[in-house]
Amino acid sequence: MVAKNIFSRLFDQESAKVEKQLQQKLIITMVGDVNAGKSSTINRILNQEVAEVGASPGKTTSISEYDYGDGVVLADTPGLNDIVTSNSAVTQAFYQSSDMILFFLNAAGTVFSEVEDKALKIVAAENPNIIIVLNKIDASDDVSTQIAFIKEKTNNSYPVIPVSSRTGENIDQLETEMLNLATENKKDLVLAKKFKSRSSVANKWIVAASASAGGVGVTPIPFADSLALSALQISLVLKLANLYEYSITKKNLQEMMLPLITTTVGRTLAGSIAKIVPGVGTLVGGAINGGVAASITAAIGYSFKTIFEKEWKLDASTIQSVFYDFLKKEKKIKK
Repeated sequence: MVAKNIFSRLFDQESAKVEKQLQQKLIITMVGDVNAGKSSTINRILNQEVAEVGASPGKTTSISEYDYGDGVVLADTPGLNDIVTSNSAVTQAFYQSSDMILFFLNAAGTVFSEVEDKALKIVAAENPNIIIVLNKIDASDDVSTQIAFIKEKTNNSYPVIPVSSRTGENIDQLETEMLNLATENKKDLVLAKKFKSRSSVANKWIVAASASAGGVGVTPIPFADSLALSALQISLVLKLANLYEYSITKKNLQEMMLPLITTTVGRTLAGSIAKIVPGVGTLVGGAINGGVAASITAAIGYSFKTIFEKEWKLDASTIQSVFYDFLKKEKKIKK
């Protein structure tokens, strides 16, 4: 009964966080010349073509906003010369409200010209959440030199991601940087739901959660930190369910997850294991081994991801079967 009460509270807590995030608006602002491939790059990442979405006037006539639905808004700014010569207070406020700014450069042209330098400084003065996107690298002979030049000119202040919107090269790296910024603003789920590749996003979440779980497990864990580990795992599953548009009730998730936490450690993993999550199983003094915590969290994440992707029946029996398979594979890899 204690275990169920704890689980119920953690479920409500993490569900509230997910729901709050899904109600947020995420604004992605694109800056760059018209020939920098802004639209074609975004089309590579998101589920809809920019032209299909359609633009609506922003707060100024120089900014066009594209509503992708589910809270994601894409803003296309005026040409760089307009940014440099006409820097209105309204435009400044728009930059400030953006969650991230993609500053596009053309690898097939004059990379980081004086105008581009000035425009970047103007934008950065309002919002430092900038990713420099060096597009059209398939048409460049020396991308590494261009990247080094950009980093030197910007004092290495921003990530520089070389991509090709034509071939798709390094688009996954750009997605990762965008997801990192969205995570900082607690809007990663909002953005992830619009990505074409849900699988890669799910993998990033699982790896991140596993690393966090490992950090929790490397030192003796008091009661509060044990709850934090459970909350981390519940949060991961709820985010994956939303990403894959699966509906999970509190009762259903409780039936599936509690057995994984209570019965797995002693049977499948080696290591220094002294305590299972409080209220779930037998309490023993000591610490949860960091590797064990990471392994369990990863197995939970990949198990639910597999079932969501394959659209299998979602029940305790299925999830336990897949879960144990993942743990066995991981154990063989470590050997």
